[in-house]
Amino acid sequence: MRSAILTAAGLLGSFAISGCATPVGPDGAAANAYPKDYKADILAMAAQYADGSYRIKDAGISEPMLKKLPQGERYVVCARFNPAGKDGKYLGMKGGVGIFWFGKLDQVAELPMDERGKPDSSNPCSDAVYRPFPEAERLASSGHP
Repeated sequence: MRSAILTAAGLLGSFAISGCATPVGPDGAAANAYPKDYKADILAMAAQYADGSYRIKDAGISEPMLKKLPQGERYVVCARFNPAGKDGKYLGMKGGVGIFWFGKLDQVAELPMDERGKPDSSNPCSDAVYRPFPEAERLASSGHP
């Protein structure tokens, strides 16, 4: 089964950041710069895994939220979707989080969802407000953003 939107477990490496409390990038951007192009960044990452051979429905995405994570404060964007298995039957809601650093997508992780399709209360998306994300549904069926 392919549940490509935000479930790329291989991208889970953390970056070790050292130095001052508020790092600044080479272009002068603050480490926690608001990710203006967060939807495009998430779709571009997902497109690397999408080949058009799977479907999703009920896709949703949150606005970026500044959260305290083990690696420090980061903007996160939460997503959820219902992927179809190889047999075409929908498998139930899945969730993921995109973690942004210097305004760009840096890491993604799959998040556990409860039986109602809501994020587990222990994860950074537990208070996320989701809006429809039709671009992700189109990506899943076409393989292109």
